[in-house]
Amino acid sequence: MEPKLGLSPYHDAIRIAGAFELPARDERVPERRIRRLVDQVHPYLAGWAPDTKVDIRSGRAGLRPATPDSLPFIGPVPGHRGLYIAAGHGMLGVTLAPATAEGIADMVTSRRIPESMLPFQLAARI
Repeated sequence: MEPKLGLSPYHDAIRIAGAFELPARDERVPERRIRRLVDQVHPYLAGWAPDTKVDIRSGRAGLRPATPDSLPFIGPVPGHRGLYIAAGHGMLGVTLAPATAEGIADMVTSRRIPESMLPFQLAARI
C-alpha cells in the first residue's frame, strides 16, 4: 500500500502533508509522525533530503471539524431566518460541493428544502 501523503512545492521549501486523522484534540503533531512522513517522501523525490537547519519538530496540524455521524449538516439554521449551513462533508467536500450548492441554492430561492437534503437538516439532528 502506498503512503497517504501530499507534497506542495514552494519557492524555497516543500510542504509534506499527511492523512486526515481522527481524533485530534489540539494542533500538536507527534515528532514520530513527522519523521514518518519525511521518510515516506524519499521514494518520490530522488536525491532529496530535508534541510538540516529546519527543525523537524515544526510540524503543524489543523483541527478539522467532523460531525458525530459523518453526515454533513446542510440546510437552514433553526432560529436564524435566512442563515443556512453547508458543512461537515469531511473527506468528500470537493466531491459533494456541486450537489450541496445546488441544494442550498434551491433552499434560498424557493424557501423549501429539497427532499434529497432532508436527511442532512441541522434541525433534525441536534
